[in-house]
Amino acid sequence: PAMLDTLSSEPETSRALIAAQADKLEQRAADLRAMTRQLHRRRVTKRMLEVLAVDEADIDLLEASLLIAWLDNPELDVSAYLEDFDRFAAAAADSLAEDMDDDDDDGLKRVEQLRDFLFAENGFHGSRSQYYHHSNSYLNEVLDDREGLPITLAVVFLELAQRTGIEGLSGLGLPGHFMVVYRPESKGEKDEDEDETEAESHFIDVFDGGRFVSRAEAEDLVRGITGSGIRPEHLESPSKQDIVLRMLRNLVGLEMDAGNPEVARPYIDLILDISPEEAGERFLAMLSGGNAPQLVGPNGISTVAEFFDTWADVSSFIEADNLDLSDFYRPAVTLNQYPEKTVGLPLGLFPSFV
Repeated sequence: PAMLDTLSSEPETSRALIAAQADKLEQRAADLRAMTRQLHRRRVTKRMLEVLAVDEADIDLLEASLLIAWLDNPELDVSAYLEDFDRFAAAAADSLAEDMDDDDDDGLKRVEQLRDFLFAENGFHGSRSQYYHHSNSYLNEVLDDREGLPITLAVVFLELAQRTGIEGLSGLGLPGHFMVVYRPESKGEKDEDEDETEAESHFIDVFDGGRFVSRAEAEDLVRGITGSGIRPEHLESPSKQDIVLRMLRNLVGLEMDAGNPEVARPYIDLILDISPEEAGERFLAMLSGGNAPQLVGPNGISTVAEFFDTWADVSSFIEADNLDLSDFYRPAVTLNQYPEKTVGLPLGLFPSFV
């Protein structure tokens, strides 16, 4: 009361001083909250790098995937979810043991039984009505809701298989639609002319209840999503680190598409911490931090395609400077010319042209 009496003697001046002090305190509080977020992100990054630093077979993909969710939810108890999943895997192992004959070592049959346990008996399914919701990328929510994206459901399926001793399963990083593939170990000599992909691989669409699909069906699915088919490199199993990076890129894409580059920044930073050579993410980090270069140019077909809407049409500059395009290496010029615009000109030679 005494202080109020003193302040009341000069009400306007006092009000201004109090408001200024309040602004300082609010800014200080905001700075402390930002520092707390940075400390948490460093903690997540440190643990992620520890998880991924071991041999491929020893990487706990489930924990790495939960760490992505922990990045956005500091209150998430990762250890509790790992313990719950171990209990779930023990239940799966008991279920498989009940259904198997003592002398039955059919790996494909065990995969089918695991598929039935996860999808038919426990209700895991692909999210169709809210496909692009963040919860489908957070593995804790996928486990809680039993609903997710192809890649997060694949992580659940693969980690359940690993914990129940089923071998031969790995991820299949098809463009636009992640799957799981079962490749049984070869029994006996393999014919040199035999197509291993066709004859020994079983594609599993975990987004569609674990349905087995043929190579042709997978090709049609990918073509319907991306407009192009499956290339040989798409059939190579990604590493667990690659799976983690793809999950993070999904989140980056959600935020960039929503016009929230600053929200995407923690995902981009984590990608760069895991894989520092990722040039595309380094460029996105500059954009999300408000530190975009004044001038950039495409380098290669994939870069042109990824940022096509962003590239300026340089045709007017070519005309203003009266440049003769015949002075440039023609194949390199053609790479940057499209019906809508010309996005760049070659700058040098490496190894033949850029």
